[in-house]
Amino acid sequence: MDEYIIDVNFDGQKDIIKTYASSVYEAVDTIVAIETITDIISIVRSEDKKSWRTDNINLSKLRELRNSINDEGLIYQELRDREWR
Repeated sequence: MDEYIIDVNFDGQKDIIKTYASSVYEAVDTIVAIETITDIISIVRSEDKKSWRTDNINLSKLRELRNSINDEGLIYQELRDREWR
């Protein structure tokens, strides 16, 4: 498991979330599950400081998918289809 540092907008304020996940996709899914987070500002993996673009993450769409799909694999596929840098 890797540690991810995720800057977010949480209840109208910027905050930092630390999570442990097997992949960046799983880290984003953790954020999707927190309804009060309105935006992901940045994602950095602590070990190697790798960062990912977050401007194309639509939390509303991902939450809608998460709530309507029982197959976790489909949620991760949607995340993988995004262009990450």
